[in-house]
Parts: sequence; structure tokens; C-alpha cells
Amino acid sequence: MSRLEGIFVHVLNQCAGLKAEDVLIVSDFKYDQTIVEALTSAVRRFDARPILLTIDARLLTDSSVPRSLTATMRNADLILLCTSSLIPQGVRREAAESGARLISMSSIDHETIKRCFDVNYEELSETTRLLAETLQSSKVITYKTDSGTELKAQLAGRKSVYLDGLARIRGQLSALPAGVVAIAPREETANGTIVIDGSVAELGVVHSPISCTLKDGRIVDIKGEREAKKFKALLSRDGCTGFQLAEVGVGTNPKAKYTGNLLEDERVYASGHIGFGRNSHIGGIIESKVHIDSTVRRPEVFVNGQRIVSSGSIEIV
Repeated sequence: MSRLEGIFVHVLNQCAGLKAEDVLIVSDFKYDQTIVEALTSAVRRFDARPILLTIDARLLTDSSVPRSLTATMRNADLILLCTSSLIPQGVRREAAESGARLISMSSIDHETIKRCFDVNYEELSETTRLLAETLQSSKVITYKTDSGTELKAQLAGRKSVYLDGLARIRGQLSALPAGVVAIAPREETANGTIVIDGSVAELGVVHSPISCTLKDGRIVDIKGEREAKKFKALLSRDGCTGFQLAEVGVGTNPKAKYTGNLLEDERVYASGHIGFGRNSHIGGIIESKVHIDSTVRRPEVFVNGQRIVSSGSIEIV
């Protein structure tokens, strides 16, 4: 058994509780097929029946997903999404509402799997769920970093969302790598400064900090070097909506590291992430064609004045 296959056996056991059942594996030709092959072999070790469905990557948009795919997903026991980009959230949610268990493993490579998938999911889930409950029950969140971040926003009444990797019961969906909590703050309540010193979606790891001043939930000033200009251009792709604070969150995966891929960067243990633009998909009211996530390193995070993250550790656990 290869190391990759062994990791997938671990994942299918802990995350999916796999048994002798049908497993739909959805992929596309841009995705690394050696990953699909290792995953398929791991599925067979549970006497489960892998069903491989490979689609054109150009069909992975809200308007293009074939009805035949959505129908197949609605009738599956367990769905493993191995696609080069995320299948639209509405399609995934529809499958879960029909009773399927679903785990997305989109846009990942061998190194991410070997580094971030081989974790204790019981412990990761406990930490992630506890952090999610803490944010959801809080009224105010504050981020501070040594690089200059000092941001405060209102949370009251907003639900947190989290990915702990688990999809063991009907209708449950998650994603790997696991280990992230996010919440959409109340619009027009965020004020202060964010200094992005980790990474930015579509730009990768930040080599020169990007300083953003926020007033009433919106970025009003961006300072920095070339990366700051590129960041501003990303946010500008749908008028002013991209400059609105969309979400804040914390990572909980002890093996994740900063790579420039936000699917892993947001999971770095005790890191902070801040998103801009659309947040209607996580409980907010902002509609936008833009959603850009960024990360800040080693933040102090406070809720209702109580510190819950500091110096690379999560203190509520």
C-alpha cells in the first residue's frame, strides 16, 4: 500500500465511517489522476464500490453543471469530489439535502494530502466545533497582531460555519484539508486596521505586508507595495462590493502551513483569516461576484474581551 493510499484509508475510516456501500468519485481531467487512483484503491479496501465519474472541468460553474451529474449525486451514499475547482455550493448542498454524505477534496496536490490529511480527526473536530460554538455565542471579535492588525467587529446573531472533515451521517458535508472556522460579522460594524502578512487568494504568500484601513465594514485605504496594488485590483472586480468585510475566522489544523494555497493557509493552526466581498453563502447579506480571502500570521483573537487565540495556540481547548 502506498503512503497516499494509506492516508486515504485513514481518512475514509475517520471522516466518512466508510462501509460496504456505493462511493461516487467525481473528478475532471485537470485533477491529478494518481490521487484519484489512490483514493479508488483505498475505497475498495472497505469492500465499498467506487463509481468514477469524470467530467469536463469547464462544466464546474453554477450555470453549466449537467443535470445528469446533480441527479447522480442526489442518489449517492457517499460523494468524494476530486475536481480541479470547487463544484458550486448549491450543487453540493442539494446532494446533502437528498441524504448523501459529501467530502470535497478540490484543488489539492500530493504534498497537501501528505501534510494535512494525516491528522487525528476526533481531536481536530473537537477543537474546531468548540471554537465555532464560541464564536457563534459571542457579540464582539477583535484581532490583533504584532505587525499592526487591530480590528474589531460585531458578531451578535450570526452563525459560524466550520469544516472538521467529518461526513459520517446522512446529509453531512465537509471538505479536506479540514480545520477552519468562519463567521460573517455584522455588516458595517468592522473598524480598524488589518495588516495582511500571510497570504491572499490568487496572489499566494505575501512577501510585503498589505495594510488595510476599515471603516464601518469597508476598506477605505490600502497601503503597501506591488502586492497591495494587485490586492486592490482583485477587490475592484465588482465595483465597491469587494471592499466590504465578508468573514473572519481561525484555523485549527496542526499540520497545515502557509503555501500560498488558501485551501491550506486558512487551516494553519491558530492563524487568522479575513475575507472580503460576498458572504451570503455563510450567513451574511453581501452579494458580490468577488470573494477574496487573506490570512494573518500569529494573531491574538478576543471574543467579548476574552482571549481565545494567542502566540500560535488556541486557548479555549
